[in-house]
Amino acid sequence: MRCLNLIVMAALLAACQTSQLPITNIATVTPSVTGAEGVDVYAGKRRAGEAVPDFRGDQLVEVRSYGYEKSENSSRPKKVEFSGARCNLEGTGFMGNVTTPAKVRVPIYGNASSELAVRCVADGRQPVIQTARAYNKTKSDRLESGSNGGLLGVVFVAAVNAASDETKHVFLYPAINVQFK
Repeated sequence: MRCLNLIVMAALLAACQTSQLPITNIATVTPSVTGAEGVDVYAGKRRAGEAVPDFRGDQLVEVRSYGYEKSENSSRPKKVEFSGARCNLEGTGFMGNVTTPAKVRVPIYGNASSELAVRCVADGRQPVIQTARAYNKTKSDRLESGSNGGLLGVVFVAAVNAASDETKHVFLYPAINVQFK
């Protein structure tokens, strides 16, 4: 349910935004552990026979920064995307730095994917700290298709999701939209 709420919130936020700035900055996280290969931070430990999560590949995660500006037509401030926020992204065994808007390549370890901590600063604004968790895309996609079948479809999909093995599901990170005050 939390996953579905995140998806709905992301869709609503996207609907409020009229246009997005183009992304020209693409970064890859740097492992902070020895023996890592590329973005696979557990490669060395896996070779040594330690029980670590399976590497499922990587993902480019969008990082964008938003703020509010006064609107001429309304007394309510308008949400706008701006560039130039400097963000530090950290997960278990890795870290990276980007300037928004950007994409950053992070490792995916299925249901064992690390929570991402994002700390951003921008000129003239208070620093922002935000976290992002990988969501279960397999369950989310099932729920979306099951909702087309009405209540019966949702109940059926919920039963299938409850009985399925999450270690075999696809997990992804949502876009990180940093909201400055």
